[in-house]
Amino acid sequence: MFLTAPLPAVIAANASVGKAWAHHATGILAGLMAGGVFLVGVFYLTAPATAPNPQAFDFAVMATGVVAAALASKPVRERVARLIPVDPDNPVHSLALVLAVIVVGTSAASLAFTNVLASDQQLPPLALGDLVAQELPFLLIGLAGVGIWVRRDLRASAARLGIVVPAWWHIVLALAAAGAFYAFGLASHSLSQVITPGLADQVDKSSEHLFGGLGGSLGGIIALALIPGICEDVLFRGALQPRFGLVLTAFLFAAIHTEYAFSIDALSIFVIALGLGAIRKYTNTTTSSACHVAYNLLVGLNLAGLALNIGIGVELVLAVIVGLVIWSMRRRSAEAMAETERRALEFGQRRTLRSSMAPDIVSTPQLLPKILGPSGLPVLAVVNQKGGVGKTTTAINLGAALAELGHPVLLVDLDPQANSTSGLGFDPTRARMTVYHLLTGECTVEQAAVPTGVPGLQLIPSQIDLAGAEIELATMSERETRLRKALTTTPEGVELVIIDCPPSLGLLTLNALTAATRMLIPTQCEFFALEGLRHLFYTHQLVRSNLNPDLEIGGILMTQFDARTTLAWDVLAEVRRSHPAELLKTLIPRNVRISEAPSHGKSVIEYDPTCRGAVAYRELAQELMARSA
Repeated sequence: MFLTAPLPAVIAANASVGKAWAHHATGILAGLMAGGVFLVGVFYLTAPATAPNPQAFDFAVMATGVVAAALASKPVRERVARLIPVDPDNPVHSLALVLAVIVVGTSAASLAFTNVLASDQQLPPLALGDLVAQELPFLLIGLAGVGIWVRRDLRASAARLGIVVPAWWHIVLALAAAGAFYAFGLASHSLSQVITPGLADQVDKSSEHLFGGLGGSLGGIIALALIPGICEDVLFRGALQPRFGLVLTAFLFAAIHTEYAFSIDALSIFVIALGLGAIRKYTNTTTSSACHVAYNLLVGLNLAGLALNIGIGVELVLAVIVGLVIWSMRRRSAEAMAETERRALEFGQRRTLRSSMAPDIVSTPQLLPKILGPSGLPVLAVVNQKGGVGKTTTAINLGAALAELGHPVLLVDLDPQANSTSGLGFDPTRARMTVYHLLTGECTVEQAAVPTGVPGLQLIPSQIDLAGAEIELATMSERETRLRKALTTTPEGVELVIIDCPPSLGLLTLNALTAATRMLIPTQCEFFALEGLRHLFYTHQLVRSNLNPDLEIGGILMTQFDARTTLAWDVLAEVRRSHPAELLKTLIPRNVRISEAPSHGKSVIEYDPTCRGAVAYRELAQELMARSA
């Protein structure tokens, strides 16, 4: 009952997102939850003493309520937002912070001022119903937290949580990692028995008492593996990690496992949570959940003798397969650079190319600006005043590649030609709400955004009416910041906004640059493109000086690269010489599949996932993610 108490508040927070009264809901919900915890502490304080140090525990619970209540203050939330990527004005983010403080505070109070292990041994052994009642709230809060059936439909919620169909090697990775975690857990427990034998013995007795009833049968072992592995991962790896980050989420995960007290086993749980989080970060929640389930199953089976030897052999095979897959992926991502060097040598550019590539190889922080913004919602403007350089193609396929990697993306089509809209299979003339309505304040992002055929990729469509928006904007107040203000209504869960800019430097593009944290510059491999770069860099300085001091160059992307021509290599060498820090390593090749995909209303990632163009855009997504790390 206690675990499900936050559920109505979580649903209410989601319902208030994007509403005019959202800032009131933020403070009210945070205050109610914090006040409730404080009152629980007061109730315990006035009740008959039942714990070894009841007053200390009660005061600790009350202190937790006070700290959580501080988050009802916007200035406090703004300070927290400097450390973790949360929106201080978002009711869901604020409530999540409050609940995180409550979880950590109450768990710390229990561990510090009560004998958790002795208390656990006084409880009846867990039955299947108890296990479901204990774990189901995690699943429900995770689903409610991403706004299922409130702000998102089932498909969009699954994409936000990272619940996707995994690749075959994801399952192999999950099984291999589960074996490694099991070995690490055994080693940690052995270390605990050597260093703290008394505490280790108490942990063993408590665990055996709590889980022994279910662990005595195969059905019980499967339940102990499946139910926590699914429910806990949906909340922690699926809902919380994209917002709180890997380390903080792992700490929260360890905090709920009070049955291990302050022991080496508890520390091993934190390390394993870091491992599960890393799997989620680089694959998806489905894979991390599969790994969690497999790990729980190994713990429940308690392998020994021949079974343990077989398990070790299987683990070695799986580790080799995973190693080969990772090696193959790294080799593929390095092929473009290897081809670049080889071609440069053929054309007598060895010295120029190596000297200009040196900064990229060093990869110093000064030479690799982050693509994603340091705080708040990162916004990437794909911009070039020259037409036909691949802006729309890059916006669509980069968004699809990032969404495929489990990072929800919102694509804003700011071009009156509406090529991003039609390129994803939508008829611009039939769009009910478009970016035009967003700029004029007639709708919010949530009302304008539509799901695409790519899970995790949403689109705000455009139409020809947008061409007249520049005239209307010219007469409006704060005309340069209309888009930036509109994007403040972006639903929770979107990790990146990509803006497809028109081929001009007019008021629409100015709105995009004012809203953006980074600008990505697709550039054709021709000498006219170099002149356009100079104009863009000048525009960048003007925008930084007058409208958006945080705008940075995210990168220069060479598109339509034809390795057979001398011109392409000459232009590449010149851009490397003039802009070594900004030039991205990924080269987008001339590829007929890239050109064909929009006519089918698909990204090239969907149209032909194995073609050179799709591979290049996946490499681009990985490079941008690496730069943002």
